[in-house]
Amino acid sequence: MLTSSVAYGQFNYHQRLEFPGIEKNPVFGNAYLDAYLDNSSGHAKIQPGQCRVVCRGLPGQLAVSGGDPRLTQKRGEHRYFYWMLSDPAEIPAFDERYGNTYLLRYKGMLDALRDAVAGNPAGET
Repeated sequence: MLTSSVAYGQFNYHQRLEFPGIEKNPVFGNAYLDAYLDNSSGHAKIQPGQCRVVCRGLPGQLAVSGGDPRLTQKRGEHRYFYWMLSDPAEIPAFDERYGNTYLLRYKGMLDALRDAVAGNPAGET
């Protein structure tokens, strides 16, 4: 699953010579750098499937309202975009379900550790 960060600002795209099997697409500018840094090392860490907008530098009305109703209110330095939902009213239920799956990520490891402590390392019942 992918993650995506979006930042606002100027950037430059430079077309380069290409060869079969080699594609060059250099992009320069603070917007590209902000999005890249946010996705790779931003706080809070972006989770699989999430898309978020870096709030720093957003212009006027977009900074205040967010534009698309699937774009959440500001959370720290970000607004999260719920690309997978068609109705913004579904956001709270989705957040709860997504959060529950995150908490269960290590359930198998915890079960293995509990079984081993109980003297059943193979997990046999």
